[in-house]
Amino acid sequence: MKSKITTYVALAIFLLSMIGTSTVSADSYTLNFTICYQPYQWTNHGNMHDDDPDTYASTTDDTDSERLGFSVELDDLGDITKVEIQARGYWSGAQHNITLQPFFGRYPGAPGDEHEFVLTNTASYSGWIDITTDTNAHSFWTFDDVEELTCLISVGEGSSGFTVYCSIVQVRVTYTPD
Repeated sequence: MKSKITTYVALAIFLLSMIGTSTVSADSYTLNFTICYQPYQWTNHGNMHDDDPDTYASTTDDTDSERLGFSVELDDLGDITKVEIQARGYWSGAQHNITLQPFFGRYPGAPGDEHEFVLTNTASYSGWIDITTDTNAHSFWTFDDVEELTCLISVGEGSSGFTVYCSIVQVRVTYTPD
């Protein structure tokens, strides 16, 4: 009888320890945009997609923009639960911001929402910007959809006499592994 009670107590302790414990974990995958579509408007535009956060593309024209995409094939790692973008940049001379706008589907794709990255005069990363449910975003994301994602980087309005710098634009995919 004592052995049965011990077994039940051990089973109860095990079951109580499992309450609130998830057996499904989320993983994330971060990749940098790796190609730029013409026309090239920023000076040293290649620095924006060279995987080096310390080399910068720049512009002094608030009508300039660059469209970045991928040249990778991604494995299907599981069910995607979130897709986010971020950039690294700063301004000099006069304050300006960067606008990040995703496009969904094969180039040119359907435009998503415009997201403002408020720059400072020292290099920093924007926070991660959730684009999972942007206008025209996929209702159910696949890794093929991520491969087809592009992002338009534009200069926001501000005073004259400025330079805006951007070194890297990234996407982070959160998924539940198969």
